Amino acid sequence: MALHRCTNIDAEWYSCSHIHPKSNSTPRWKLGFTQTGNLFLDNTTEDIPTDIDVNLVDARACENQNRMQFFRWLGIGSCDRAQVCQMIVELHSTFRTGRTAESIISEAFYLFKTPWTVFNSPVLNLWLVCSSLTSKRGQDVYVDSPETHFPISRYSANPATGIEMIDSRYLQRARAEGNELAFIKWLLEKLYVWSIPRLTKNGQTTPELDFFTTAAVPELLLTLRDFWSNYFTDLRGASRPVEAALTSKLSRMQVPCTDGIS
Repeated sequence: MALHRCTNIDAEWYSCSHIHPKSNSTPRWKLGFTQTGNLFLDNTTEDIPTDIDVNLVDARACENQNRMQFFRWLGIGSCDRAQVCQMIVELHSTFRTGRTAESIISEAFYLFKTPWTVFNSPVLNLWLVCSSLTSKRGQDVYVDSPETHFPISRYSANPATGIEMIDSRYLQRARAEGNELAFIKWLLEKLYVWSIPRLTKNGQTTPELDFFTTAAVPELLLTLRDFWSNYFTDLRGASRPVEAALTSKLSRMQVPCTDGIS
């Protein structure tokens, strides 16, 4: 899949050779998009991510009013931002091999920059590139946030933590564009990326919980105190066995005291 701009000749050939009867009973015609993707008029000023299956009629072909009337009669319309966003969401509905990190990152930024008044469908299932160069859903990824007591990446080098950080290129680009904080907020709120240790996941306690209850107790206690509302929302539907396991692990933490004795 890729963005392709048709030349004048391409557009006329495509238009004339890809029409077919909509049915045997009605004399209506439509474009056949099955082989070459979605064809739109090239009147967008936005950079469409390269992996999105969009064909744009060359702007020069649209300068001729007779051609424009013909294109519109064929059903070729404008490609608006909401349509591109929907294509991105559909592309991310399943994992696809062979995609570049640059393409996946650019798709996230395209969605991020789209106002909710233009596109407000869920983007929860968006794939993100991780620092390990693997791709994971947002709920499986971490990002450092200035609102937490410590950067979660401090412990990501230890495989026992189960912490998978978002690729640094996301924040580098957001920082360069002057919207790093807004982008981090978008990741946390829309993609369910985490900046604090997860306690439970998929009906069981997490490796993060096991690590922090033994190796980083002060950080975990401060996080529990100040972000309990986040945890409460996440734990509200936990089963009794998970709740019991969580309570047990938290209650057995060895907490450093002021006299140096745990």
